[in-house]
Amino acid sequence: MSQAAVQPGVAALAIFHKHTATLPVTFSGMSGPLTLRLVPPDGYVSGLILDTATVTADGAANTRDLVISAPGLPEFYTPDQSLSATYTLVVSQDGHDLARAPVTIEERLLDIQTSVVPGSVSGTSGDQVSFTVVVRVTPALEGPLPVTLDGCPVEGCGFAATPVGPTTGNGSTMSQQFTMNLPQDALPPAGVMTNLHYAVGVGDFAGYRRGWYGTTAVTLGLTGAP
Repeated sequence: MSQAAVQPGVAALAIFHKHTATLPVTFSGMSGPLTLRLVPPDGYVSGLILDTATVTADGAANTRDLVISAPGLPEFYTPDQSLSATYTLVVSQDGHDLARAPVTIEERLLDIQTSVVPGSVSGTSGDQVSFTVVVRVTPALEGPLPVTLDGCPVEGCGFAATPVGPTTGNGSTMSQQFTMNLPQDALPPAGVMTNLHYAVGVGDFAGYRRGWYGTTAVTLGLTGAP
């Protein structure tokens, strides 16, 4: 049998957060069940998982598609930290490493766009107003994630809003309705509009000053009523 070797089909792979990607890999000189692991560089805490943890080889050169998922992001964050790293794909059998090869993997952030419908509301002290936060995610997720308001708005907890029912929609566009009881203080005069700034939480990764995604927010106009 020829010398054991493993060769990724590409030198670099890109994968979006919360998605999966396929890495073609050729195995040669190995036979029987093989165990695979994806080892990050020293000191790098990866958010990736190698879903294809085992393959079976027959000694000849065989190409398999390995599935890698990105459910999380690196646990540490600095503004200049890269989401690209060179991993080592290690092939072992019965506890012994047989072959290894480098592969560069870049984890990419989702594009998250937020809006509020309607864009402005009006009322006076004690009135209840409602609005809907809409989140669009690209590329689309498998399904909708919970959409929340991450803490009180910048203008104070008197303008805190309460969710109504569950988040609706799909993995591309999701919506959450909120209601707010207008406070006695800090309301704008009749006919005057002020802006309320809310941080929007999406799942477990977006919201107020989150690592990698920063702050995801919407602005709701509020006009005082007579």
